[in-house]
Amino acid sequence: MSDRCISAEKRCDGVYDDCGDGSNLDEINCNRNATCVGKFICSESTSGPSCIDWSQHCDRERHCAMGEDELNCRKEEVKYLSCENQKQMVPKQKWCDGTADCEDASDEKYCT
Repeated sequence: MSDRCISAEKRCDGVYDDCGDGSNLDEINCNRNATCVGKFICSESTSGPSCIDWSQHCDRERHCAMGEDELNCRKEEVKYLSCENQKQMVPKQKWCDGTADCEDASDEKYCT
């Protein structure tokens, strides 16, 4: 274990080994869901947890390091996604397309 301090910004930032000793202590007890709100959470790899936009889930392209974004997908699996306000369903292909289709614009909220 390192005696080195790290800045608060590096705590729970999803980057492993900020401490420089291989301990990954700065990523323990982090709520990775908080950094991936509104996104598909990929499993942890050597670089730590990551997430992708839901529009990339089951799109027949591997975006997660372990490929779990394409596992157990059916051709017809997800056609519509619910807006955050739960008032509308918007076609998946319209999410993250640069145009707000949900009343609350949540279909454009978490895009990268």
